[in-house]
Amino acid sequence: NWGAMQRVDGAEYREEHGKDARVWAPGMDHMMYEEDGSPGWVAHGIYLDYILPRRLALAHGVSSGNLCYCGPGAGANELAHAEAAAGGGGCFIQLGWAFPEVRSRYQTFFDENRNLFEGYRPHAGVGLVFFYDLMHMEHLNHVRAVYALTRYLLDQHVLFDYLVEGDLTSDRLSEYEVLILPDVRFMRQEDTEAVTKFVVEGGTAVVTGTTGQDDWHGQKRD
Repeated sequence: NWGAMQRVDGAEYREEHGKDARVWAPGMDHMMYEEDGSPGWVAHGIYLDYILPRRLALAHGVSSGNLCYCGPGAGANELAHAEAAAGGGGCFIQLGWAFPEVRSRYQTFFDENRNLFEGYRPHAGVGLVFFYDLMHMEHLNHVRAVYALTRYLLDQHVLFDYLVEGDLTSDRLSEYEVLILPDVRFMRQEDTEAVTKFVVEGGTAVVTGTTGQDDWHGQKRD
């Protein structure tokens, strides 16, 4: 149970309980989140969705389930189911099991399209680095930047994937045109070498803050 990932403080709270997607994903098929905010329109230009936790789960090779405590209407409920289907698979769980007709419709859809996600591969040109481990290192500036950039990229309809710990390899980076490293202060030597190679070979890296300043043990680089 990864708690409320819509908010940075929710993610930080679960981090204190030892929740680390990189560590736990190899032993999981699904990652479940409990959210207390209804998906949909909140105010002018402001929307809530479950895309961040879904993409984080997908980046670690597992599907996600979102348990919602807020009781949205039938329209928001169906939107959340559609989001799960479009986000690499997963499910939406309405507390109290409301709107059974929506669940039934999506159950039928998945039953009739079981091969939909076979060979599923990302089709994004942008990779956004999201190192959840940096939360353990109390470097929340990185996490806050990821949240802000996620919202921006979604609002601009830019296709992107999260790149998590272990993803910064030459082979993986060759799939992207642009790499965003938002204040990724702690980086392994092999990470920095792969990013350098990516740029030398023509890729574009957008680097902010203290990215690469320290190695993975917290020692400053020359």
